[in-house]
Amino acid sequence: MNRRPVQLPVCRHRGLEFAPGRWSCYSPRLILPLGTDAELCRTHCPYADHGHDVSGDTSEADALADEGGCHGVAIGTYDALQGTHRYGVEAVRLNLSVLRARCGWDLRILVCDDGSPHDSQRQYRRLCDEFQAEFSTNARRWGHTSGDMIVFYKAIRWARGLGLATVTKVSHRMVIDVPDWVRQDARQLIASGHATYAQMLTNFPTDQVRTECVMMVIREWSRPEVLASFVPRRLETWNEGHTFTVIHTLVDRDRPYPGFLPWPRISQLRGADEPPVYFRAMRGNPREHFLRLAEQYGVPLSPEFSVRDSIQSTDYAS
Repeated sequence: MNRRPVQLPVCRHRGLEFAPGRWSCYSPRLILPLGTDAELCRTHCPYADHGHDVSGDTSEADALADEGGCHGVAIGTYDALQGTHRYGVEAVRLNLSVLRARCGWDLRILVCDDGSPHDSQRQYRRLCDEFQAEFSTNARRWGHTSGDMIVFYKAIRWARGLGLATVTKVSHRMVIDVPDWVRQDARQLIASGHATYAQMLTNFPTDQVRTECVMMVIREWSRPEVLASFVPRRLETWNEGHTFTVIHTLVDRDRPYPGFLPWPRISQLRGADEPPVYFRAMRGNPREHFLRLAEQYGVPLSPEFSVRDSIQSTDYAS
């Protein structure tokens, strides 16, 4: 059930809601490291400012966002096995189809594979040729957690080498069916002064970010200390928590908690996304949602296409 909208006073210092009932506060006088809640904002804050919108100077954002081909998307994938069928290649085909139809052919795309079987890699390469994307695979499989972290590392270096302004890391079963969303959201992110567009993952009590969709400003994310935090290695913790820590302490460290710009397209609860945002766990019947989306774009999905969590796949590795 959707929550009733909270009525709050107009204030140019209040940012977006990054967790249920918690908002970023950008007042230069009142610094709240864990954000503000409705009660404080409505009744106790002496610094309410009803002035003009300070979302940021849009001149740089417009210039960067309107320049053709200056943004990229990196799709993390593994051709995971569910029973006797692999579904990763199908997921990437659908994702590429929607990206090209919605965001155009000047968008740069990198498909990052975590060491899938050789036959799967051949299929990925054919897809990349068809959709004018680039392909990268790991020499060994790192598994679900560390493999997810490596996508960040590859995406940042790839985007820096191409001179891109932003790169968005998405999981292969995270599909956004919105016209020109990459450029539109990049403009908003750059104008905000933040380096990261992301969403808190509030399914768990610890601070985590939804790593299935993160937009990054390369100027900040390609700094040596940030890249070093994603160097390929075995990660003993979940990447959602690791990435939150990197954002909060290294990338957007000078911004009020949680650091990143909360991304309103993405739900704070994994499993609560709705069309036009498609994820393996979403409201309603995820499989039916994906089948309808695939039919709309003329992409055949096999009866074995999986919407299960990757950790439930037959050949899962942490």
